[in-house]
Amino acid sequence: MQPPQAAVYRAGTCALCERALESGATVRQVQTHVFGPAGVVVLQCWLCEGCIPTPANASASGRRCACPSMDERQHADVLDLAELLYGQILAQLGVSGVSCTACARALLPAPFNWESHTYTISASQSWTWDVAFARAVVTRRPSRTGAHELDSAQLAHFLEHHGHVLEDHLAHIPSALLDEAVLIAPLPDGRGHVLIDGSHRATRRLRALQPVRGVILTRVESALAQDVVPLAMRRVYDALRGRGLLADLRG
Repeated sequence: MQPPQAAVYRAGTCALCERALESGATVRQVQTHVFGPAGVVVLQCWLCEGCIPTPANASASGRRCACPSMDERQHADVLDLAELLYGQILAQLGVSGVSCTACARALLPAPFNWESHTYTISASQSWTWDVAFARAVVTRRPSRTGAHELDSAQLAHFLEHHGHVLEDHLAHIPSALLDEAVLIAPLPDGRGHVLIDGSHRATRRLRALQPVRGVILTRVESALAQDVVPLAMRRVYDALRGRGLLADLRG
């Protein structure tokens, strides 16, 4: 189930080739889920008949996306719009004065404080996990499988290239949370694993030359944490609409 639109991208034109969409022409409506530092913005756009993918030219994509990827410039435009809308949401919820985006998310009321992790391997392939759901799943395992010490060199390499570590936030982590195990999920394509929770905790511990423990999700647990993402996004959308924020943002 995909949430309704929250914003419109390139209204009246094709999102890929930028040609004007004529009345009565064959078009394809597309919803794009863009994840910001502490939430999600759902953008709606359209493809002209020439840009609608076919079985012969459609590139590999996620389970919920059947359209070809935008080029780098268009992708940057979408991210800029997402950040703008996110900043407006923070202002209207009263936390625009918090400079640390991670702390700002934590201060937001539910469901706006929803925490997710998106791992992107290319412009056309990415996966998103509901972090809170993943935490709940591993703590309710019947076997209560414990955490394992991770290889420090491999973890440091991952954090350097994919960690999304905010330097300003490192000092904000309470000492009591530094011993909490990080969460690791298997990639759906079978090509390794990804750290979905605990990048800042792991960075602090590695810099202090301390070991890092991690809990690895099973493939079923990982799949469930991905499958609930649209439901969480819908809750965020409904809450935005209930507060009248969407109308203000689009206006």
